[in-house]
Amino acid sequence: MSNLVYFEATFTSLYVVLLYGALAWEVRMPKEIHGLKGSCLVIPCSFSYTAYPPANPRRVVWYQWVSKGYPLVYDPWYPNNVIEKFKGNTDLYGNSSWDCSLNYTHGLTLKLLERAPTHFMIVCCLIVTFLLFVADPQFPSINIYGGERSGETITVVCSAFHTCPYSKPTITLNGIEGSDQIDNEHFKDGLWKITLTRTGVVKAESSTIECSVTYHGGITVTATKDKNAQCNTIKWKQTTTQWSQAATQRN
Repeated sequence: MSNLVYFEATFTSLYVVLLYGALAWEVRMPKEIHGLKGSCLVIPCSFSYTAYPPANPRRVVWYQWVSKGYPLVYDPWYPNNVIEKFKGNTDLYGNSSWDCSLNYTHGLTLKLLERAPTHFMIVCCLIVTFLLFVADPQFPSINIYGGERSGETITVVCSAFHTCPYSKPTITLNGIEGSDQIDNEHFKDGLWKITLTRTGVVKAESSTIECSVTYHGGITVTATKDKNAQCNTIKWKQTTTQWSQAATQRN
């Protein structure tokens, strides 16, 4: 009995064919995956079973399913047999014996993904389909909290989505000084969210906040947002009054 599980993919439509024991095996994959052009991509995949265990749970092999033969997309035992466009660019992502996620490390291109049909294969028992969308990276989002007056505390949050968890984007913020906190968390279905939070003090009445994100593969996108603050005239008047009173007393 075969120990391989077959994953099919058109690169506009991906699906998994499971070979046996439909009630004994379960494969979990998202219905949609959004990839970023020029970046890497992790295709989430996990499986479990109650019967027909494979001889080696980590023996996961991905094939391209075409009209003749099954060219290799990923096989750690026979890496030299992987077809040229995937050779050296695919690997498993994750360490669990139940993880069959495929990591495509090369920059995604529309040319590669528009070549249909492309079918992939791995291990077991019903058909799971999902769509793969590839697009240019979106502009990062900028949110500003506080800082209505000069001298007040301001918090700027810049965030962006990416598909490359092992090589996360570089995120930078200009226009405000302060202390930084960077978080990178899994969002859903092969998407990760990186967030830069900067806390500082408003020093100017008008400033432009600029957030730039450079993705794996070198593509950079930048967003800007203007911030206006009122001059803190109340404190200035109080200081002037105190100075005038002190001068009067000396005289």
